[in-house]
Amino acid sequence: MLTRSKLDIKIVWKHVKKSYSTQKSNQISVFNSLSKAKEPLILKNNVLYWYSCGPTVYNSAHLGHASSYVNFDIIKRILTNYFQINVVNLMNITDIDDKIIIRSLKEKKNFLNISQFYEREFLDDLRLLNCLKPDIVLRVTEHIPEILNFIKKLIDLKTAYATESGSVYFDTQNFHIKSFFEQVQPDSETDSKDNQEKRHPYDFALWKARKEDSEPSWPSPWGHGRPGWHIECSTLANIAFGRELDFHSGGKDLLFPHHHNEMVQCCAFHDMNKWSSFWLHTGHLHLKNDVKMSKSLSNTILIREMLSKYTSNHFRMFCLLSPYRNDKEYSDEKMIKPVNLVNSFSSFLNLCDNFANKKITTLQFIADENEVFQKLEETRKKIHVFLSNDFDTCSMIEELSSLVNFMNKNFQSCEQKDQNYDLNRHYGCVISVHNFIKWLLEIVGLVFDEEKNLKSNLKVDDIVSKSLKFRKLVRNFALDKDRKLSKETKMELLKYCDDFREDLNDSNIEFKDHKTETIWKIKH
Repeated sequence: MLTRSKLDIKIVWKHVKKSYSTQKSNQISVFNSLSKAKEPLILKNNVLYWYSCGPTVYNSAHLGHASSYVNFDIIKRILTNYFQINVVNLMNITDIDDKIIIRSLKEKKNFLNISQFYEREFLDDLRLLNCLKPDIVLRVTEHIPEILNFIKKLIDLKTAYATESGSVYFDTQNFHIKSFFEQVQPDSETDSKDNQEKRHPYDFALWKARKEDSEPSWPSPWGHGRPGWHIECSTLANIAFGRELDFHSGGKDLLFPHHHNEMVQCCAFHDMNKWSSFWLHTGHLHLKNDVKMSKSLSNTILIREMLSKYTSNHFRMFCLLSPYRNDKEYSDEKMIKPVNLVNSFSSFLNLCDNFANKKITTLQFIADENEVFQKLEETRKKIHVFLSNDFDTCSMIEELSSLVNFMNKNFQSCEQKDQNYDLNRHYGCVISVHNFIKWLLEIVGLVFDEEKNLKSNLKVDDIVSKSLKFRKLVRNFALDKDRKLSKETKMELLKYCDDFREDLNDSNIEFKDHKTETIWKIKH
């Protein structure tokens, strides 16, 4: 993952050569939240600029976040690895926000200590979910000068105004565009403090004046303050991509007001009627008989809590089995099918490997080779249509399952081995189907390489805790005064415990002994 300054980004873009001709990218159609319809994806030079709304890092990420980021990771992998499109993905990190400030005051910590801790945890969660790293990560607090310049230009264009308190608001009555949020109206009964200085209730903050001296703030032409929520994404997207943006993505809860206000700001800034060719939104994740999973509703399941029960493959298959735009219900019952499918694909791939490498000699494959290749080609064509149609992975999985069932029906046991059969065991066509299925499943981010899968599913917390439990037993045994151990034996056992501690410290596992107890943590 790269984190870049504005200068770095200019250098990167200078070396991104758009050497391909303008084309319709394999006639891909993508649902656009702006038009509420599927539209053909038309790119310049086969390069796709993608801005992803990242997290506000004040707490641990939950499965609602995981569902959105895994779904977009699947789409990015399809575009990159299947359609061979050069995708450049930027994600922002909101590291200054009311919630972060409230938590920092409550815990009496610097707000950056809070945001940096949860940013590291979030990025590690993405790794555990096998999500590709964003090409670029930009943090709000590292781009305050650019945000100020963006706001200054909006004021110069008469689309924003400063107030006596030092806040700056976007003037919604002086700049208006047709948007997919036209039907959404703010609550007319809302009477917040900032409404008293707004010219119109629909106006929204670009710069928030500092209220308390203890509040994190930066100097500006209007006084000390910090950026509003919407302006940060508009500015960071502009830093990387300018006025040309192909995809802008987030959960559907960001439609209003966040994405609406982003688009309004950028259209005013660039003097255009439409900003971002496509707006992509994922559905909500909710629990059984429940509403959207949300920290504010205290109904969340943390990502690592889920991964202690299921693998990243299981959760990714759960996401693959329904359209990314749809709401999803998460429960143990709903996870049965994804788990079974992952096991089914894994078993089939292992069967093909063992059959072709003659580790299984009691099976024969009875289908005609031409029949297999005909079925394979039909499957390939159908899946191409599915993926070209708004990334229809549910139909893709269904078609692959059908292919696996066809193959499995043609494996038959043969206890009495036919000598002539050995000359034509159909290794080639069996492995060609194996390779096709594995290739597609890995394209969407599933892992079937045994070594990689083992590493991704290791439960580090469990391994370390059990190792330290054994060390604790040895250490307490040596420290027990009731045991009749010689001084030399006690010292030797304690030395082994100390050596073990130092070895773990070298592996970024830090722990401390407190009398008979031991606490540990992963170094960040």
